[in-house]
Amino acid sequence: MKLSRGEKGFQAVNYFLLTVIGIITIYPVWDVFRISFSTPAEASRLAFTLWPEEISFNAYKHVLNNPYIWSGYQVTIERMILGTFIQIILTALLAYPLSRRQLPHRAAFTMLIVFTMFFSGGMIPDYLLIQNYLHMGNTIWEQREAGIENQHFAVLIAIERAGQ
Repeated sequence: MKLSRGEKGFQAVNYFLLTVIGIITIYPVWDVFRISFSTPAEASRLAFTLWPEEISFNAYKHVLNNPYIWSGYQVTIERMILGTFIQIILTALLAYPLSRRQLPHRAAFTMLIVFTMFFSGGMIPDYLLIQNYLHMGNTIWEQREAGIENQHFAVLIAIERAGQ
């Protein structure tokens, strides 16, 4: 397809602007990566370079020797595995009955779920519920309870199953 002169100019300006935006976006990430492999003296010089002059792994040794990093990874992995498993189970347990046409008051249940999906209490009521009423503060379940049931997925699964 042959492009007109205006379309070629538009494409050239687009390519130029997207390249500049890409460099502006990627350079800070690259700079942090570069500084992480630099010596402390080189990192404090504020020089504009693309590669470290002297490569050092001391920053990584320091971070990996910190026990809090490993406990953080443990919590992350536990939350990912346990949270995903529980969320899938609860979403399926909510979606399956909603997909059954013979469920009494199905429309009312669906409206309640959709209403809470759009108008949730927010972060402060969730915090008060977890701390004051459920007494799960400073436990492993504190983080898992807040986002464990996803109404969006339950409604989508129910709609998809109802069509079968």
